[in-house]
Amino acid sequence: MSDIRIIGSNYKEQLSTSYNLSIRLWLGGLSFSVYDSVTNKILVICSNTFSMPDEHYAHQEQIMMCDELLNKEYKRVIISIEGRPFTIMPQMLDDESRNKQLLDFAGIPTTDEDVILTDHLDEAGAKLLYPISRFLYYFLRSQYKNVEIRHAASPIAEWLLTKRIDNNRRGTICINITDQRLLLVAVDGNKLVLCNEFECNDTNDFVYMAMNAIEQIKFNSEGYYMDISGDITNDDERVRLLKRFGRNAELATFPSLIDYDFIIPSEQHRYINVIKTALCV
Repeated sequence: MSDIRIIGSNYKEQLSTSYNLSIRLWLGGLSFSVYDSVTNKILVICSNTFSMPDEHYAHQEQIMMCDELLNKEYKRVIISIEGRPFTIMPQMLDDESRNKQLLDFAGIPTTDEDVILTDHLDEAGAKLLYPISRFLYYFLRSQYKNVEIRHAASPIAEWLLTKRIDNNRRGTICINITDQRLLLVAVDGNKLVLCNEFECNDTNDFVYMAMNAIEQIKFNSEGYYMDISGDITNDDERVRLLKRFGRNAELATFPSLIDYDFIIPSEQHRYINVIKTALCV
């Protein structure tokens, strides 16, 4: 069970308007953290996983409406959404009137029930387009007046591009496994070389797609590292195989560049992306 609820002793309700709230949504659950940018400290981390995926986000919305911590007023609220199909392209093509056409061209169908969102990756000179349901979009906007909605790939890319990683690395690929989706984001130096997501039905699919991408971008050599995260166990077969066939493949851990107002939980790879979301704003 990956459900946790840790509230540090320095979290003060009356100071919530000075904190940042980050929420990670995926079909199988919801996690969130509270970050104090003044002390550079994560004060709260919580995670809820469901026995079955909820494609309509009804369970996630119920948690956001009922959880006391999620109903405080915060300085900033950043929500990252995993599992939504996306395409990435140069920022010079920033023409909102063409967003639907660009998604159609990329093979991502949209309907009148969708809202198309854009994340700008300024460090890469790129933008990321993706649809979410109109109902979910307006729920989030009504629930949090100052909300920033991001695709889950964006905070990971920003994290890597702003070099919030060890300086001895030539390049890093973040491998995130959630539900039946595989998200791959890689940088070589200060260049974004991969940002893509795949739907995978079994272990062989996950490992093949990941290792094929790693070979294509020449990341299976000295100085390149693989950080594995997601809603998976330490002994997951996909992790074992990635460590077997890949160089420098490890489960992701909490960054040391910030402090934590609690004892860091085990299985840090499950919660690392909500930490990245908190910092990449």
